[in-house]
Amino acid sequence: MSARAWRLSISAISAAYAAGEFSPVDVLDALDKRLERIKPDLNAINARNPGSIAAARDSAARFREGRARIEPEGVPLTTPDSILVGVQRL
Repeated sequence: MSARAWRLSISAISAAYAAGEFSPVDVLDALDKRLERIKPDLNAINARNPGSIAAARDSAARFREGRARIEPEGVPLTTPDSILVGVQRL
C-alpha cells in the first residue's frame, strides 16, 4: 500500500498511519523510489530537507506510541520554489 501512497489523500495516508497499515518512513521511502524513477523526466524536485528521514522516524514513533499530533502528522509535502522555506543549496 505505501508504494502507492503518492496517489492517496492526506486523510487517507493519516488513516493508514493510525491503523498501522504503514508508517511515515514507509511513505517517504516509497516516494523516494518514485522520484528516482520519474525525476529525470519530470525534474520537479530540486532540493530535499536533509532532516526528512529523522522527522519521518520521529513521526512513526509518535504513531506507535499513540502520541501522533494533528493531521497531517508524518505526511510528506512539497512547496513550490516561489515560496522561501529556508536556504537551499543546489
